[in-house]
Amino acid sequence: MVSTIEALYFASWEIALQKGWSSQQLDMLVEVMWLFGLQRYQIHAKYRSDKALPFTPDGKEARRAMYRTVGTEKHERDKAKGRLLKRQQREEKKKKALTNGEPAVISHT
Repeated sequence: MVSTIEALYFASWEIALQKGWSSQQLDMLVEVMWLFGLQRYQIHAKYRSDKALPFTPDGKEARRAMYRTVGTEKHERDKAKGRLLKRQQREEKKKKALTNGEPAVISHT
């Protein structure tokens, strides 16, 4: 299986050959590929535990799950904070309307 990074490297190599790059310029592509390999090694070393690697389907799903908040305790806290902020905003509008001598008609939408 070829990763996206490797596919980009080989595509870049083909384009470089067609454009007539010198051997020095082609060597730069090899150095970039080496950096990608080093990066991948570091990721593997970091995730040697039971966690799924971030670039695998399981790892990607685990990362997405971290950002899901609907139905969680955080979601409830956020909803409560939103209600509080809305109430404060309505009260400020009402207070401002009363100080300006306007009728205090506030919609609750």
